[in-house]
Amino acid sequence: MAKPQTVVQTEEERLAAAEAKLKEAMQDFFGDEKTIIVLNTQPGGVSIGFGKVGQEAGALGYLIPRSKLPQVLTEKFPAEYWRDSPDFRQALAKRWIKFVTPGEYEKALEAERAHEARLTALAGNEKPKQVAFDAEINPLQQNFINPDTAQVEPSIAQTVSEYEQRLNTPPATPVLKDGRSARAESLVERTRRGTVTSLDALKELDADAPLYTESDLDFIARNAEFAGVRSFAQALLNGRVSA
Repeated sequence: MAKPQTVVQTEEERLAAAEAKLKEAMQDFFGDEKTIIVLNTQPGGVSIGFGKVGQEAGALGYLIPRSKLPQVLTEKFPAEYWRDSPDFRQALAKRWIKFVTPGEYEKALEAERAHEARLTALAGNEKPKQVAFDAEINPLQQNFINPDTAQVEPSIAQTVSEYEQRLNTPPATPVLKDGRSARAESLVERTRRGTVTSLDALKELDADAPLYTESDLDFIARNAEFAGVRSFAQALLNGRVSA
């Protein structure tokens, strides 16, 4: 009995089959072949290179951002760019991204608007406090010449020497304790310095929540300047502990 012959697809045939399968999936999800909406399921961005060889050739591409909101990719580039990209098909196959229907997208937008309204309410009317910083005056700008002797005053000369030494000495690298990250330290410091509003701090904490450890959240909950930020960090921490 003769063995069945194995059909070997050419690379061109394989790509054509993959594109046809993708078009079929787009029809099922979006009702056409012109719309592509995806959700990034990864903790970071997903890089997509366009063209038949993808990002390996250094071609034009797009980084699908880390976001809880689905992204309408065809608002960035035409559908054929995505369909033709091996990177895009691989990202779908590996579930780094997944298709989202237009109905699911609208529900996600509504949920995000409601969530942002809750953050706005949590921020309330908290205003960044105005922190006064004492600028160090360059002693070289002071009048340090004795008009009688035309010599530098000894005390001023010492001040100049100390000032120049501080300029040439880099600040010590801060050592973060209790396992917290520089990201958490930075957020707390900016709330204390008044360089970020309560709402912006809440949005940043919300967007970066997966990147914060329990130690980070505990640190923010205890040390952030804004009560709303402290409360939200504690809520995120409680959710981790009870999960």
